Amino acid sequence: MEPFLTFDIDIDWTRASGFDSPRGSVTVIPFTGRVDSPLFSGEIRPGAADVQTQMPGESRLLCARYLFQGTDGEGKSCSLYVENTGRLDGSPGPIRATPVFLTDSEALGSALRGRSFRSEVHGREGGVRILIFEIPNSDKDTQA
Repeated sequence: MEPFLTFDIDIDWTRASGFDSPRGSVTVIPFTGRVDSPLFSGEIRPGAADVQTQMPGESRLLCARYLFQGTDGEGKSCSLYVENTGRLDGSPGPIRATPVFLTDSEALGSALRGRSFRSEVHGREGGVRILIFEIPNSDKDTQA
């Protein structure tokens, strides 16, 4: 199955912050990145971060929020907001998560609306690659 979109994320671990406590831990990982596809091409705006929390005895929760600025498939300037949430459960292979999108592009919005997606986060040198796949035959509408 071919990805619907692919995001290349660059991480500067020197900018990560967080803390551990007896009640849990939090790590905030700022990042940059880009996407280049027929549907949308753009760069992540400043402020993107993956916030990871973990409570004792539970799996680590991930929530990455980021805003791309770029152009849609019709060449019009637009924004694409992404919120990607998942759990690190210790399973081998890529991290699996659920993305939700919001855009001000009519063309991109039409491509996203009425569809549900899943993501796979794969490690790569300098960061991660996020592959977005459509979930076939889904009645769930997670796109706006």
